[in-house]
Amino acid sequence: MLKIKVMRKLFKILIFFALFGVGAVHAETQTDQVRDFLNTTGQKIIETIGSDDVDAKFETLDEIFEKHVNVKYMARFALGRYYRMMDQKQKEQYQDLFNRYVKSLYKSYPLEFKPEDIQFEILSIVQNNKSIRADVSVTLPPELQTQTLQTVRVSFQMEPKPTGGFWINDLQIAEASMLVTLQSRFLSMMKDDEEEIEWFLDDLNTLVTSNEEQIGINPQ
Repeated sequence: MLKIKVMRKLFKILIFFALFGVGAVHAETQTDQVRDFLNTTGQKIIETIGSDDVDAKFETLDEIFEKHVNVKYMARFALGRYYRMMDQKQKEQYQDLFNRYVKSLYKSYPLEFKPEDIQFEILSIVQNNKSIRADVSVTLPPELQTQTLQTVRVSFQMEPKPTGGFWINDLQIAEASMLVTLQSRFLSMMKDDEEEIEWFLDDLNTLVTSNEEQIGINPQ
């Protein structure tokens, strides 16, 4: 099992390194479309990481995140039955806080890797009805490698968008699901708040604001 500190680093980094691939292909089948999607999005992220303009870098990564990550689904899953207990105003507040929280995770880690230090290989793409699983092998940048950890297997749970392209619904690093990790954190917070929705939203807002202040983002 990966150590907790290593896992935290990987989650912060791989939450948006989600779609790196190798070798462009012509998209004829859905499998080809997935490969093309991985390759195109990954290349854009590689170019973005190489930028010296931090503000422009995060702006582009935010655009990629919002375009390709199914944030609404993730937010609902992370809160489970408590999401259904919210009224519409609370759901809108929670969705906004969830979006900002996830972004604050990847922005809290310095993204100063050289593009050539990050290598990705698509291992497999498996389709099951509308669900798609893509497994990728990631060679970590030298500064993240340890004696026993140089590469990590990342699995992406995806589905086609009605408007074209794909949504990322979850990713797994080794055996750890990002969604399950987020859900565990949020349900623990809800329990501490005695299952009071407003208390939970206040605490989540405090957490998000603190994260944003630490990385120099003006709280919304």
